[in-house]
Amino acid sequence: MNGEGQPVTGPAPSDEGAEPTPLGVPPPAAALAGEAAAAPAPDDGLAHEELTEPEPINYDRWAHRRAEPRPLAFMWTLYLFTATAMTFAAITGVGGLTLDVYRPALRILLMTVAAGVIVVWPMIRLSQTGPAEHPAAAALKDLFAIVVPLQAIVWPQWLLASWPVSVIAGLTGTLTAWAVLASGILALYFRLEAARGGYGAHDEDVRGGGFGARASMMLLFVMLAGLGPVIGAAWSLLTSLGPGAPGRATWWLLSSPLTAIVEITADRPEGAAAVRGVAAHWAVAANVAVAGLVCWFWSVTPRRPGPGRVTSGPTSA
Repeated sequence: MNGEGQPVTGPAPSDEGAEPTPLGVPPPAAALAGEAAAAPAPDDGLAHEELTEPEPINYDRWAHRRAEPRPLAFMWTLYLFTATAMTFAAITGVGGLTLDVYRPALRILLMTVAAGVIVVWPMIRLSQTGPAEHPAAAALKDLFAIVVPLQAIVWPQWLLASWPVSVIAGLTGTLTAWAVLASGILALYFRLEAARGGYGAHDEDVRGGGFGARASMMLLFVMLAGLGPVIGAAWSLLTSLGPGAPGRATWWLLSSPLTAIVEITADRPEGAAAVRGVAAHWAVAANVAVAGLVCWFWSVTPRRPGPGRVTSGPTSA
């Protein structure tokens, strides 16, 4: 205090408009808290880390679809290699590589390949979630992954089995046609399944269909593989028609890719133990391929919203 009894104040604070603090009076708690926050942390040689909540792990249970169709191509190649190795092992166990032994074994091999096209491939895809890309594009990639390795199995039989080129071409055309049909059906099914949430949806409820729908589709492929031959064989037994006239195709055998192998490679009476291509083989293969293309193009066409359906597109004023 000065001589007049007035308190002596310190220097004016830097902040304009702030009241001066008398000497000997402790600063308020708010000022002390601000100075403590501005003061640097003591360097005690220890690392100080801020505790933050860990980020949630985004686990994608369907990550195997990202590399498609390479996993499918690998599994399909392994399937073909295993079937071929087992066929040649069975022939070696019989004791000789003659045409009488090799051709029946080769027919079984080709029927195994046909079963892979119409049953195994759809079963793999129906056991997985729907593709993130457009179903038509995914089915087209799968089609190339299935058809291209087939050529390494079928075309060498021109030399190994001594079959004419017309028969080899008929086998290739038939297997390719049924692959096109399987591809079109899968594309159409996944197109309708993805219509609930749009393409590329990552929600499991959207990208994965129910068990009943998937089981029904798998039953459809099994019926395509075996229903026609079963009905045709039963009809032949009931009507006593037999396998058909010599040199002509049996239509109910061509209704399935499995029995079509037997029909195409059957010995014809036009030559001594020789096989000939029949026009009916190409006609049936063409019809099957057209049916597959219709399904595939149907999956490409844009889906029109039904009455009362709300779309996510922009609306005009």
